[in-house]
Amino acid sequence: MGGTGGIDFSELFESVGGNGFAITGGLVIVWIVVAVFCLLLWIGLGVASALIMKHKGRSAGVGFVLGFFLGFIGLIIVLCKKPVVAGPKPYFPNRRGM
Repeated sequence: MGGTGGIDFSELFESVGGNGFAITGGLVIVWIVVAVFCLLLWIGLGVASALIMKHKGRSAGVGFVLGFFLGFIGLIIVLCKKPVVAGPKPYFPNRRGM
């Protein structure tokens, strides 16, 4: 422990040529696992949101973007969206005779 009364983190880091610090081997693996887990979670939320939006008759791309960038909040937004109701097509008479 240093003289400042704080926690000494020097055990977690090793010096890299005096230019800075690098995280030691065990901690690197933990950070890589966490990063891969988060990336897979984001992609999974994006895919799940896209599938739900497609099932509701809406744009799957918008669903993916909502799920990927907003995570669980995006998934909740997608779940709250109402399905597109297929109604009768609007009638547009031929206007050439006007």
